[in-house]
Order: sequence, then C-alpha cells, then structure tokens
Amino acid sequence: VFAVKRVYLVGVLRLLVCPVLVIFAMKALGMSQWVQSGSTLLLVVLFATMTPSASTIVQMAQVYENDPDNASKINVMTTILCIFTMPLMVLLYQML
Repeated sequence: VFAVKRVYLVGVLRLLVCPVLVIFAMKALGMSQWVQSGSTLLLVVLFATMTPSASTIVQMAQVYENDPDNASKINVMTTILCIFTMPLMVLLYQML
C-alpha cells in the first residue's frame, strides 16, 4: 500500500486539496451566516468532504471484477491519512 505513488496522489487530493477548497469557498461566500447554526452545519459538510474515499468503490470493484486491489489500497491509505488530516482541516476551518 505504501509503495504505490498514485495512492498518495489520490490521498492528497481527497484529504487536503478538496477540503481546503471547500473551506475557502464556504468562507468566501459567507455561508455560515445564511442560517442559524450555520457554522455547525458547514462543519458537518466539511467532514463529508474530508472522509476516506473508495469505501463503497471497493465493494463495487469486487462485484464487477474491476481492479479491487487498487481500490482497497486507496481506501486503506486514505483511512490511515485521515487520522492526521481531519484534525488539521477542522483547525483550519475554525481559524478562518
């Protein structure tokens, strides 16, 4: 799992780039002011964008016999990296 470079690319895109873009979009649009408790609702949306990827894709790849090994590598790597990136993204959200 740790030797495949493409898995790291997917992990960085899914766990860092996507959530950072969502944070800046939410802050730039002032979305937390749209509804009462908007900040909490947006934090839930942020959690959805920074969760590990490919959880159901592994099952679909197995059913359709379409490279389940690669999907499971991505799932394992993003789950492990998520332990470190989730607190960082929440901290970034709260700081901005």
